[in-house]
Amino acid sequence: MKRSGFKGFFAGVLTTLLLVSTICMAGATVTNIQKTLEYKDIQVTLDGKKLDLKDAKGNAVEPFMLDGTNYLPVRALSEALGLDVSWDGNTNTVVLKTAEAKQEETPATEKLLYDQDNVKIYYLGITAGSSSLGGSNINLRIENNSSKGVMVQTRDFSVNGFMTDCVFSCEVAAGKKANSDIKLFQSALDENSINDITGVELKFKIINTSDWTDSTQSKTISIDI
Repeated sequence: MKRSGFKGFFAGVLTTLLLVSTICMAGATVTNIQKTLEYKDIQVTLDGKKLDLKDAKGNAVEPFMLDGTNYLPVRALSEALGLDVSWDGNTNTVVLKTAEAKQEETPATEKLLYDQDNVKIYYLGITAGSSSLGGSNINLRIENNSSKGVMVQTRDFSVNGFMTDCVFSCEVAAGKKANSDIKLFQSALDENSINDITGVELKFKIINTSDWTDSTQSKTISIDI
């Protein structure tokens, strides 16, 4: 079965299980039942590659068996298949969404620029510079859903095809969000005779602030202004 087909099958199975669980619990009283769980070093592979199963905090989790049925961690499998997963504590519901459904929820003024290793960066628009140096600010929101703090910086930054100096560095703690902006001072724009910003290209460098040794760099990202 192709991966895309398997992804749809997996999402369908999970949805069905969630619906059945919701129906069953709607008219039932919550009780505590003692059962024996069997841990047999169960491994999970996707397209022949072993999955490193972890919870939301990055801790390793192990599948188990109960009454002959395997129980697998939803978050680890969902993220491996490109599904967005969250927990609604008010209704005790595991919420799964495809990338398409998640994108539809994003306001039209926002654009997802980067989504890797549980770090997302959104473009929120461009505003006039607020300092005495003038220029413009490219507004961003950074969501760090990983278990480690990150520092986000830019590389190979250009405006309208001209390499341009900018000021940007944003540190975001694990599980937190931050609004920040890339500052373009008027002097840097004037140096390249840029009067109207129509497009920006850049790369993001994501640095792990836990040890300052691990980092990743994105491919070139284009933003149409």
